[in-house]
Amino acid sequence: MRKIVICIIAVGLVFLVGCASELVYFKGYALYKIEDKGSFSSSPSPEAITVQPPQGGNYSFPDVSPNAEKIAFVCSTSGQYYADICTAKLDGTAATKIVTGPGKGLPRWYPDNTNIAYYDSSAHSISRTPSGSLHACSSLKPCYGGFDLYAGGTKLVFSQRESGSIDKLHWKSLSDGSFGDILPLPPSGILDANVDESYPVVSFDGKMLASKVQWPGLEGIRMRAMDDNGDWGGPFTMKLTETAISGIAFSHDDNKVYFSAVPNGGSKKALYLIELSNLMSGILSAMTASPPPVQNVTPTLIRAESEDLYWPSGINK
Repeated sequence: MRKIVICIIAVGLVFLVGCASELVYFKGYALYKIEDKGSFSSSPSPEAITVQPPQGGNYSFPDVSPNAEKIAFVCSTSGQYYADICTAKLDGTAATKIVTGPGKGLPRWYPDNTNIAYYDSSAHSISRTPSGSLHACSSLKPCYGGFDLYAGGTKLVFSQRESGSIDKLHWKSLSDGSFGDILPLPPSGILDANVDESYPVVSFDGKMLASKVQWPGLEGIRMRAMDDNGDWGGPFTMKLTETAISGIAFSHDDNKVYFSAVPNGGSKKALYLIELSNLMSGILSAMTASPPPVQNVTPTLIRAESEDLYWPSGINK
């Protein structure tokens, strides 16, 4: 864990001298890029990404490759969550379909910047390019709550629908097939069947896990840090007034979390960020102690206009 603390301090120093973050997102089935110079209120306006050659005209759920050179995204002709999977350069050029057929979505890059994992809603599985299943879900236990890769691409963390309408986080080793739960502990430390977790995303350094968390009376973002054995530690829960959270992503320095949500009292989604620097002591302490009390957090609004659909992806540069 010492490596995480040093890294956070180091990137914090870089941030103070003006290191800019960027993220890609989709809004209204079009792709955009925006730069973060420390305050989105003074950042440039979003830049539209024109996909060339056109691949259907409706684009969603982008994921930027770890080397910050390409984007994977859902591409369709009619604005669908699940359709074909496309890739393009970060500027939108050299676009091509890499997975065709109905029902493909939520693409995630492997660390090799070549292969892509995705959710196949038709087969009820998490699959990969060029072929092969990473995890077989089912119509009764679908995995459309999101997933991500970690441990160099050898492990999978995913959200699977369990009893009723509750999603739970699990991990799976892709090398030996071993499997386990990521316990959905509420602040009381008691396993609670009503805790719902989805949209897991792993930080660029592979040492932190963020997810959406819900239980009656709470919606927010949950953080976990990885211990020296490669296991996810206890949860640190942030309560937000924003609702319908989705599309969680890390900044390039893992010092911020981006997400989309409906603002308090609003109707359409917007983009937000949460600074993690002042929260790291709580995130790290949750690894070995009882889960700390839920912390009320006020995120920063990103200047990107409101829309019904959003999904951000941080750029690792």
